[in-house]
Amino acid sequence: MDGTVGYKPAESSGAKWLAIINPSAAGGSAAAEWPLIDRLLRRAGITAEAVFTAHRYHAVELTVAAVNDGIRHIIAVGGDTTLHEVVNGLFIQRAGRPEEITLGIIPTGNCRIAGIPKTYPEAVSAIASGYVSLYHIATVSYSQSHYRQERLMAGEAGMGLYAMLAARFNRLREEGKATVPRRLWAVLESILSYRAPQVRIYADGQSVYCGRAAGATLVISGEFPEGHFELTLQPGGCRMTCLRLFYKLFRGKPYDLPGSLHWRGREIRIETDNIFAVEADGDPLGDTPLGFRITEAAVRLALPAPATDRTAEESAPYRYKRSVQYIPRNSRPSL
Repeated sequence: MDGTVGYKPAESSGAKWLAIINPSAAGGSAAAEWPLIDRLLRRAGITAEAVFTAHRYHAVELTVAAVNDGIRHIIAVGGDTTLHEVVNGLFIQRAGRPEEITLGIIPTGNCRIAGIPKTYPEAVSAIASGYVSLYHIATVSYSQSHYRQERLMAGEAGMGLYAMLAARFNRLREEGKATVPRRLWAVLESILSYRAPQVRIYADGQSVYCGRAAGATLVISGEFPEGHFELTLQPGGCRMTCLRLFYKLFRGKPYDLPGSLHWRGREIRIETDNIFAVEADGDPLGDTPLGFRITEAAVRLALPAPATDRTAEESAPYRYKRSVQYIPRNSRPSL
């Protein structure tokens, strides 16, 4: 890619947008933030109808209904879990091709997608910029209540202690008890109760690891359509290892923990004799055996217009490098 993509003004003023807002994101403050976000969108020439999620997976239902009603521009206002549900909704509906639907993100919670601005003005500017990128989508298969299930993931997955903490934090948010003391107690309780299982990991059919594991993370990487996973595993499982793992997770750097092991592949399978839970995009799913596979599918994600000849991939952190082939919003992507 030569990086000389021409700027095209956003054609959002005539487009019909729908904003799907998770009011429980950002500790329950996302609903109160919407009037500010709405004003910023209007100043950028974007008028969006707002709908608020009321329960888990409600964003999936709202996305399916919106596309069936002819909506082709959607804004996810929330964090990783909100994006996870919207993406899954895009691939459940049958009224339009998912890659032809523009998806914007305004993060009010944690968002681990590369290139998404962290502030409201910058996120709104990205949506209005007229640039989009095709981003890989992966499938994750897991066990839940003795049945095999499959979901889509757009960002990254966490396993072991990561997934245990995600499940406990989500439960606290659903119960309206996500206070700092309760979250700290959940962390301490998780670390004290966690028992690292023996895991067997296969990358593209090859056995790469057999031993105990405190946790693992999986990130989609590589240029579309030749993507792959970057798998990072923390071996061992003593309480001190789990404590260090949480500290790095809290700082957003679970990938540079000393002793971490790294692999790359398009298909990853993880087996254990005991429970090794998984979360995808912040949404707790189930447990082993786990299967991850890069698909040929993609989402059409609104990103900031490139300011220089450098692509967003060149400037992104290594663990986030993904497809950033900028294309004008209304042009049809070739998959």
